[in-house]
This record gives sequence, structure tokens and C-alpha cells, in this order.
Amino acid sequence: MRLFSRRIKKATLTRPEFSLRGGAVRLAGTTTSNCTIADRSVPRQDASQTRSVSQQQRRLPPSIDFDIDADIDNRILRSLYRRSLKLALDWAVHRHIWRGQAVYIRSLFDANKDVRDPRQQKLLLRETEKLLETWKHPDPYRAPTAPGGSKYERNLPPRDLPYADAPGAH
Repeated sequence: MRLFSRRIKKATLTRPEFSLRGGAVRLAGTTTSNCTIADRSVPRQDASQTRSVSQQQRRLPPSIDFDIDADIDNRILRSLYRRSLKLALDWAVHRHIWRGQAVYIRSLFDANKDVRDPRQQKLLLRETEKLLETWKHPDPYRAPTAPGGSKYERNLPPRDLPYADAPGAH
């Protein structure tokens, strides 16, 4: 006897496909006019130096939309963006609340992506670092098994102790 006879449909989330064509990273199904990912002019390489698409995607994550030729190192920008998202996740109670904050943070980064003046870039970096320091969470989220987490080193294996000689054995 079944008490409940309803079907539950699982929501399938699909990731957009990215492709590398002509040195540019583009979303599948987008054209040059509606593509929001920046053109990354990558020089052609011979066959021994080419990488697979998955390796290119790992090297150039599409989550941040900054030009490679920018004056500021891309790693610094990615680090700021990731730290901003993680900080927002520390303060957000639920993931759906955090998603709205993540979209807002992304819009802030996108608004300043065309700044080319080095002084202005350094000023923006300092302001962002200051904001991150101001909003630093007093008790940030840590994965349970990470250092500082609630489960870190909880069940360590016992140490191997040397056998003690019996008294009077010598």
C-alpha cells in the first residue's frame, strides 16, 4: 500500500559549453555581437605546444571576464574576485541569497574591467582590499575536514610507540 504516489522530478542543471575558436573563448550558441566573454588574442602555436580545450579552460577560467593583456596580473584579479565571493558566502545564510550577492559582485568587477590607467587600477585594488578587510567575517566558514574545521584531525590513527623492555630483561 502506497501512501504517497507522486513523482519527484530532479532539476537538472546544465553548464554552458565553452569553446576555443580562433584564440577566443566563447559561449556555445552565442555570436560575436552577444558574447560577453572577452576576446583573448592567443598567438597560434605549433602542434607540440597546443593544449586541449579542458586545459585551456582551466588556465583561463570563464568566470572572470578580464583581458589577458591587462596591466594588472590576472591572478590578482581572480584572487580578489574569489575572495569577494567567499566573503559573501560567509555572511549569507542561504545559497539563494548568496547568488544575488554574487551577481552584484560580478557586476562591480565588470564595471571596472576596461580601466587601463595603472594608477586607477592600483586605486581600485586598494579600495577592494580595504572593503574585503572591513567586511571580514569574525567566524568564517571552514570545511569540516580543513585545518580549523570542526572535524579536522578528529580520528587520528594511534601513534606507533616503541616497545618497552621488560624490567630486568638486561
